[in-house]
Amino acid sequence: MNIIVLGKKGTPSRTLNLHTGHLVAAVCLVVALIGAGVWLGVRMAAPAETDSSQNAKQALSALQAEYDALRQAYEMREKQSQEELNALTLRLGQLQARMTRMEAVGERITDAAGLDPKEFDFDEDPGVGGPQPLAETMINADADSLSAELEALENTMSVREDQIHLMDMVLSSASIQSERFIAGRPIRKGWLSSK
Repeated sequence: MNIIVLGKKGTPSRTLNLHTGHLVAAVCLVVALIGAGVWLGVRMAAPAETDSSQNAKQALSALQAEYDALRQAYEMREKQSQEELNALTLRLGQLQARMTRMEAVGERITDAAGLDPKEFDFDEDPGVGGPQPLAETMINADADSLSAELEALENTMSVREDQIHLMDMVLSSASIQSERFIAGRPIRKGWLSSK
């Protein structure tokens, strides 16, 4: 095989005679150099890739730990909020039971004393102001609505207690009035005794 190398103007061209052995050696040398370059590139890139993948794994595990900590804090806060809501709901139930007993006592006192039932109406909710009526039941309780319900119930209890206190004063006054007069017929002469 002949390779002709052309030169610049005025320089003669050269001819190289390559035998098959020289050609095979040159091709092998080129392939060996390319293979060595590829092997060296892969060898040098592998540790860098391992370091970056280790850094990525460390960052991912740090993010996972932070996520787990946040999730645990959220679950703990949610559990604490639910416990507080359960305690408020229990308190509301106790206040409602107390209110029911108080209203029953008030109605019995009103009936026994012969007072005007319109004056001491225990079936009607007291006026607490505001444009909306109070809800009688709570279906989905949250902290704000539960607090508002407790406040309304405490206001109602205060009004009922005032009504019962007023009935007690009226009954005491009626009792004093009835005991102030002497019972029986007046006697002009002699005495009156029981049999």
